[in-house]
Amino acid sequence: MKLFRQLTIITFTLVGCLTNSAFSNTNFKKAALTVNYTKTDISCFGKTNGSIELSITGGKAPYIVEWNNGIQSVALENLSCGIYSVNVSDANGISVNEKIQINMPSPLMIQYGNTEEVFLNTLNGNIDVAFGGGTPWDMNNGLNYNIRLNDNVEIEHPETLEDGIYKLSIEDANGCILSVKVNIDFEVQSDCYSKDQDQLPAYNGLGNVKVSIAKPSIQNMAIVQSSMMNN
Repeated sequence: MKLFRQLTIITFTLVGCLTNSAFSNTNFKKAALTVNYTKTDISCFGKTNGSIELSITGGKAPYIVEWNNGIQSVALENLSCGIYSVNVSDANGISVNEKIQINMPSPLMIQYGNTEEVFLNTLNGNIDVAFGGGTPWDMNNGLNYNIRLNDNVEIEHPETLEDGIYKLSIEDANGCILSVKVNIDFEVQSDCYSKDQDQLPAYNGLGNVKVSIAKPSIQNMAIVQSSMMNN
């Protein structure tokens, strides 16, 4: 008597339609290694306050960051001007190189005894000194600086100033300041004007400067007197 083993046949049915592309590498491809950065240039001439920060995406972590100055970090601070190169590689050995330049503004400059005259808002007049360099404000289609005498931003009665040696300071949009001692000759005039000023070379030493101050107009005085009477 022969014994027969019963075989159970199980049939699997795949629902849907599969193609070769369903398992292709393109559907599972990772984003390429990408390195972006933000930087801050140096604010004033001679300072070392530049910075760079990297943003790394894609590839396979962990990442290795190597700068040309030997630092291994995504952020650099207290940088001087120059070009910084970085190599970023991922766990698969894919690498990206970047070169980043940190810029520095030119030094602030003052030239005394210049034949050109620059309008001086704080004194309500003009001054025969040329200013340049740094990062001036771009206002009224011209380059502008804050100007001080003996650290005074606003001089209430400039017509009362006497001749003598003063500290003349200029400040740019980044807060950079250059101060020098100048021998100032004040004179009062009937009116004043403004004039565009080109950047000129720096001049070292004690300069002789003439400041022309506008007299208060009769109209302005009348307005002040009227305001005082109404109060």
